[in-house]
Amino acid sequence: LLLRAQAGPPEQAQLKANVIEEDTEEWQKDSTFAGLERVGGVDLSYIKGNDTIACASLVVLSYPDLEVKNGVALLLTADAFLIRSLW
Repeated sequence: LLLRAQAGPPEQAQLKANVIEEDTEEWQKDSTFAGLERVGGVDLSYIKGNDTIACASLVVLSYPDLEVKNGVALLLTADAFLIRSLW
């Protein structure tokens, strides 16, 4: 989750309030994930030797065959930061 550097406790509290902590979709209740059509992954890695520039990547895959459907990579500067946990 990326937030602008000025984001602070009020924004974090609002994000936390929107977290859904129980299964809401039918595929979540099935051990085979029947009905799940897409999965995604994200990564944020800093450029080696530079702590102000990072590469953020997102990929969307079909499920269950895991074919790449979409993806994007962006270079970010230190005006954004990663929130590891909100709770």
